[in-house]
Amino acid sequence: MSENLNKQFSPVRIVEDLTAAKTLDVFDSGKIFTLNLAGAFEVTLPSPTADNITGVTYTFIVKTAPDGGDYTLTVGNVDLIVGTVYSSTGGDADSDGAADTVTFKDGVAIAGDRVELIFDGAKCYAYCFCNADGGITLDG
Repeated sequence: MSENLNKQFSPVRIVEDLTAAKTLDVFDSGKIFTLNLAGAFEVTLPSPTADNITGVTYTFIVKTAPDGGDYTLTVGNVDLIVGTVYSSTGGDADSDGAADTVTFKDGVAIAGDRVELIFDGAKCYAYCFCNADGGITLDG
């Protein structure tokens, strides 16, 4: 019995491969999503101000570099994403809290670029890491 209980509460995170548009909910919290389609697609996130969104986290990692369109993570027209983009080539870009979309840019983002999103019930905090300046943007 205890062996099964340990497996149920394992610290291993679920990795889900995305190759098309997807709408996330709170039950996807804690997952790592790999973005794995050369073409563009959008991932729709829950609203940061929903009552049941506090403590929800998602991680997105580029598996296949976007080619032919951007990968976008959006909360609709709610400008509540704040955070920073760090690139290995410099040129850090900060959000002023007016962003509603995180974008992995076509032709700039590469495999390994990543974003972690953390929701606190009022805001969505974005921690973005990319190889090239402009590989990830926070847009409003």
